[in-house]
Amino acid sequence: MVCGCEIVVRGDAGTLPDPYDLSAGALAAGIYQSAVLAFAEDCALGDTSTGVMNDYEVVQNADGSNTLYSLATAPKIAVGTFHVGLPGEVFLTSSSSANKVGCNFTQGTIFRLSRSALAQFTMAVTQHRSNFSQDGSGTVCNPPGAGTCTISYKLSLKKR
Repeated sequence: MVCGCEIVVRGDAGTLPDPYDLSAGALAAGIYQSAVLAFAEDCALGDTSTGVMNDYEVVQNADGSNTLYSLATAPKIAVGTFHVGLPGEVFLTSSSSANKVGCNFTQGTIFRLSRSALAQFTMAVTQHRSNFSQDGSGTVCNPPGAGTCTISYKLSLKKR
């Protein structure tokens, strides 16, 4: 899953800071440990709050931006590259094909990162899944009755 669709940056009280203003500096580089603040899903494909509690890596780029990687899989997956002020927030969107429990499906994901410190941020994730079909694994795909579903969760991430 690679971000590239849209990036929106915003600061406190609806002000729009320059997303490339480097005065606050980039997020500190390193491995960030997550803690689940909220979790909800209606997909019935075995997703749990424990399953979304993964580590993330933040990399500082030469242009002052950050790239966020999910370390849930090997190789790691780029969530997106962004600039964000302090305080500030950024929205990243992505779409991809995925597979779980005998089902192929498409998923659109919105990541909302809210920066509160040099080495700490929260991330609210909303993932919409649709276009379910049987894969070739032999496990029977039992898609949600409505044909679509949503997983949403919020993580607090702090540098180790």
